[in-house]
Amino acid sequence: MISENADVLLASFGLKGIKQSNLKQEKINTLINSINDYSNEQLLELFFAELKQAYLSDSQFNHFTFNEIDTLIAEEKAFMSSYI
Repeated sequence: MISENADVLLASFGLKGIKQSNLKQEKINTLINSINDYSNEQLLELFFAELKQAYLSDSQFNHFTFNEIDTLIAEEKAFMSSYI
């Protein structure tokens, strides 16, 4: 999911980015709603763990510390938890 939509999912990040990116919200929501084997909370955990790895692997995020990336992921996950 992330690799197929990297242009959208990696283009905006953190609370401000996800609030401004309706497309990113829709992509995440579509993924969560397409899988019935897990709870939404479990799917969000899995999705954002994978997204964190994508952030860590992408050169545009090299100037962020691990703690900053953790904060960005936590902000996005909290926002999407209330969105779903």
